[in-house]
Amino acid sequence: MVLRWIIACLCLMPIQHQAQVIMQQNWKPRWTVPVKGNALEVDNLGDVYVLANQDIIKYRSNGQFYRSYSNKSLGNISRIDASNPLKTLVFYRDLSRLVFIDNTLSEQQDNVYLERFGREFASLACTSNDENGFWLFDPVAFSLTRYNQKMNIKAEVLNINQLTGKTINPIWMLERGNRLYLVDAKNGILLFDIFGTYLKTIPLIGITKLWVDGDLLIALNEKKELTQSTITGIEQKLISLPESDFADICWNAGRLYVLGKEKLTVYETEN
Repeated sequence: MVLRWIIACLCLMPIQHQAQVIMQQNWKPRWTVPVKGNALEVDNLGDVYVLANQDIIKYRSNGQFYRSYSNKSLGNISRIDASNPLKTLVFYRDLSRLVFIDNTLSEQQDNVYLERFGREFASLACTSNDENGFWLFDPVAFSLTRYNQKMNIKAEVLNINQLTGKTINPIWMLERGNRLYLVDAKNGILLFDIFGTYLKTIPLIGITKLWVDGDLLIALNEKKELTQSTITGIEQKLISLPESDFADICWNAGRLYVLGKEKLTVYETEN
């Protein structure tokens, strides 16, 4: 009985304590540029967006500076989602505002005032590939809503706490492959389909940022470690990093983008 109890306890241990295998990578710098910022995004063309409070600084995939964007009247930017480089989402949480910019960093349309749609408390926003729309998470109602570009509701999930039986506090979300990944550092990654159907919770604890690379989940955790796992959350491995002191990182198509204190470096693995 004692042995069975010990085995059961071990099986219930959070996934991050089981990430013992380290994947040693031979990282080779591809290019480096001097820049200061606090967050980083990369689009599917390999272009890089450095977020520096109120400014977005864009670099081409070869490291060449392209141009910058800023709207000082809206304050600090909370999140950018460059999943669609022709329509990058810029979220100003403090003012409950969404702005969309194109690949030249020019504003596409009028700002979206979330309070006009009863979403003034939205804490998370990300791009949806369906009808050029977007997702919002409301921490007051614990709800998810997907809008199309005409601000029509296309999917809605009400009271996620009741649905999952957990009190959630998500800090990151993204849509990939008609799936929405809602990242909660304490409870794991809540997975929904494009219609808002709750599918399951992936048992990856302590995650702060997530990328989906084919069938793999690449994640940054609270210890600033990079991990790789399958969609099941099992077989999690640590990926060795070329730098330990960084403001933010991004993973895109096998390349690692590291935003340091005063520079941005793009790495790729040596074959």
